[in-house]
Amino acid sequence: MRKKRQALLATSTCCWMIGFALCTQACANQTKTSTSSNYVLASNNQTSYQIVIGNDASTMVRHAAKELASILKQSTGATFKITNVTDAKKGTSQIAVGPGAAKNLQPTIDLSYQKFGDEGILIRTTKGHLILTGGKKERRGTVYAVTTFLSDYLGLRWWSAQEKRLPKHPALTLPAINRFYQPPLEYREVHTSQSFNSDWSLYNRCNGQDSKIPNELGGRTRYVGPYFAHTANLLVNPAEHFKEHPQWFSQINGKRVAPPAKSQWCLTNKELLIHVIELSKNILRKEAGQDKVILSISQNDWPRRCLCDQCAAVEAEEGSPSGVSLRFVNAVGQAVEDEFPNALIDMLAYRYTRLPPRVTKARPNVIVRLTTYEASFSAPLNSPQNQAFADSIKGWSKICKRIYIWDYIVNFRYYVHPHPNFHVLGPNIHFFMKHNVRGIFSQANRHKSPGDFKILRGWVMAQLLWDPSLDAQTVIAQFVNEYYGAGASGVAQYLDLLHTAVAKTDHHMGISDNALAPYLTPGLLYQSDQILCKTIEAIKDDPISRHRVEMVRASVLHAIINGWAIRQQIADMRQDTWPFTVDLQSYTDDFVRIINEQGITRLSEGGREGDIPKWTQKLVTQGKPVQPFEGLKQIPRDQWFVLPEHSFTLHGVKAGHVARVDDPLASNGRAARMPANHKNWSTQMEMIDLPITLKADEQWEAYAVVRVEPGNQAFGDSEPAFKMGIYSPATLSHLVHGKVIQASQIKDSNYQLYRIGPTKLGSPTYAWVAPMNQSVKRRAIYIDQIVLMKKPR
Repeated sequence: MRKKRQALLATSTCCWMIGFALCTQACANQTKTSTSSNYVLASNNQTSYQIVIGNDASTMVRHAAKELASILKQSTGATFKITNVTDAKKGTSQIAVGPGAAKNLQPTIDLSYQKFGDEGILIRTTKGHLILTGGKKERRGTVYAVTTFLSDYLGLRWWSAQEKRLPKHPALTLPAINRFYQPPLEYREVHTSQSFNSDWSLYNRCNGQDSKIPNELGGRTRYVGPYFAHTANLLVNPAEHFKEHPQWFSQINGKRVAPPAKSQWCLTNKELLIHVIELSKNILRKEAGQDKVILSISQNDWPRRCLCDQCAAVEAEEGSPSGVSLRFVNAVGQAVEDEFPNALIDMLAYRYTRLPPRVTKARPNVIVRLTTYEASFSAPLNSPQNQAFADSIKGWSKICKRIYIWDYIVNFRYYVHPHPNFHVLGPNIHFFMKHNVRGIFSQANRHKSPGDFKILRGWVMAQLLWDPSLDAQTVIAQFVNEYYGAGASGVAQYLDLLHTAVAKTDHHMGISDNALAPYLTPGLLYQSDQILCKTIEAIKDDPISRHRVEMVRASVLHAIINGWAIRQQIADMRQDTWPFTVDLQSYTDDFVRIINEQGITRLSEGGREGDIPKWTQKLVTQGKPVQPFEGLKQIPRDQWFVLPEHSFTLHGVKAGHVARVDDPLASNGRAARMPANHKNWSTQMEMIDLPITLKADEQWEAYAVVRVEPGNQAFGDSEPAFKMGIYSPATLSHLVHGKVIQASQIKDSNYQLYRIGPTKLGSPTYAWVAPMNQSVKRRAIYIDQIVLMKKPR
């Protein structure tokens, strides 16, 4: 893997050579290219070629010809006239665009739909001519032949809707070429904002839901109906149907779940099936004349599946809840296939339906869309770390011939944060292709706001989806060298450093990775920032490259400032050297400057950071050294770790169940305050992403630093004051179950240290504190810190 990553530094910057190497590697089923003769398309702003299209050329073919002429003009300075077969000058060299012109030039050529399908391409030189075409009855073949030619032989890059690259070719000479290629993936989509531009999608050969390619240019593969996923409530709304048909919806604990409570469908209900079949037919009838459409009949984006006797019996027979879903969707597929032979019905294999069933197989017109939601992206999907997902896709591949993948290639919690997953992109796609995958939806940063290597992810993934046989590291190196220009070496060095660091850990890098991931050590972040700062200084007179490398540095700065106080405390605990020589405010100022220059208005998918200037200022405030509870000062420093108020997760803020407040008695002047009029676990502290290196024999206990504000009853009574616990969402069970602190244990209104109990660091658990709904006896409780302490060996 290290040798492949070193290609980031070693790959040539010559775009034509890189493009040609990629395109010749690309097509596993192309014929060999002969180099016995050359074709001079243009020289000294002149050309002897004319672009020829068929007399009855489609709008798509005419568009492809115009794009070809325009870009050739920009690159070579020569004017390529467009004409039809009838008017083409005899004896003149031709660039035949589209099936009509190709067939006229070479009558024996096989352009059958059986060979080319919708998207097959042919790039061929023959007797002084050049052919760029798709097959008969094509959808996008010709336009892909043109865009592939422009990319691989002219070096055209359509990085984003706003950023393109077209080298000048005063003399454009081609070798002899004979390339035929048919993409193995029928559905290719990178869900990122640049893909919402139809030109970007055409040039990068994405054809999915978001591509917005108009029908006259070949169209796209569309999801029809109310939405492209999680459609259950959109198709059959419980608010409209529950009163008359409660049996259509989930039964849990013996009762049908009524709205507004969340539920799924009762998929064994025959009346519901009849209703959904008729709904499906009506939706598909509205799409008359449109081929290759997909209707999603898929679970809502939450659990609470039906557990009625009939559904439970099918689950038991199938060994998975997915069996109930697949039987239902199969029945819809069978009911619509005669009237709509080109329509496909789609279901999700997601969360509780991820595991394949034992008995039922998917019908040919049914898509099973398997999500990588639970996978770790710090390692390939076929690695031991992702064994569960690998087993799932292997199981589905035995019973389904049309698997689609819903993949995740970004950190949704922090768009602007290092997310080193580039070493897994290629291996993961290769893994998919071995297991009946016919379509891939790669979900990335869908917002206009820039993020960590956003343009790289979108462009590289588009190339890999078009040709899964490509070596991803070569494609990434191509992008880095061409996009970052003189700054490419520094960016490549940073990428290598980052991926080497994550590869040394077994960190589960999910789709909402924490800012304190263990591989992001202070030393790594300091070294990364130094590399990028030196690179930026070296290219200060190159504004485009500098602007692009500054965006890379924004990710490193985000990691530095978002976790400064916690990392500093860990360094103190371990007696590690703190590498940063300037203060947090200086890094924050740089970050704010860069995000303003870059136009960054959102740091996460949900925009949970709110107002970015306020968010950054809050980080500076939180970056002050943590003041430990007085009682900790007598304990050796390497035995405890403090989680201050600002690291808590608060639930029920809008309902008034908890708030962050100023409190002069708290260690840092702030605390989480919960009024005593409820029993909710409103103050929580997650343990999963704490960057503490644990030894096998180390055990930890959690403590809470809490004070109680009395009401009309003094301390010392026998009534409960508050409770605490440690909960595991993974097992839906407590490690410490609701430990109650009695008022008799409270000395006064000052903060005290209360033991919660043993905890597992690095696992999906959280400590919580809650009041006891005694608003008369107790006015409120305040939580200053959660303390983690090593148990004596």
